[in-house]
Amino acid sequence: MRPIPPTVLASLPLLALALLLGACGTPAEPGGMALGAAERLQLRSWIPDGLKGQIRLGKVGGGAETWEYWGSKISDDSLRIAIDESLRGVGLAAVMPEGGRYELQAQLQQLKQPMVAADVTVALYMHYRLVERATGKLVYERQMRLVHTTPLDAAWLDMNERTRLANEAALHQSLNQLVRELIELRLV
Repeated sequence: MRPIPPTVLASLPLLALALLLGACGTPAEPGGMALGAAERLQLRSWIPDGLKGQIRLGKVGGGAETWEYWGSKISDDSLRIAIDESLRGVGLAAVMPEGGRYELQAQLQQLKQPMVAADVTVALYMHYRLVERATGKLVYERQMRLVHTTPLDAAWLDMNERTRLANEAALHQSLNQLVRELIELRLV
């Protein structure tokens, strides 16, 4: 076996940098953020009767579109779909669009991401509010900070992909925690 010429070895860091910079932006997908089938099944049995089918999804915002050439963001549409799928999956979502006793509002306040990193750690800041629709009474309000790290070996050539995976996992954790806290409210 012949040794690798020094010129090839010297160009490997440049090749790696070109691969990283040549990657396209990869937006977060709702399917990776929403609660999974096993979680939905587990949590569904804990939903109190006073909350089943009683939450209408209100204003959802704070997301950002992913830049075409670099990075990964969570768009408002993806955020709304992930929250809606999670609420529906556990039986909290109102059956009729204008139905439900409560309205859930969600705001992505901040998404901290590294510019360049091997292991990508993101910090997601979410704000949730649950309001009784008839009276406007605030029933639940929570600001959450969730951190998730995606290791280099999850997608070793594409930092954008590692960032997407970290974004999705952080929001997924947020939704899991939200549903668990709503269950504990024991609203009647």
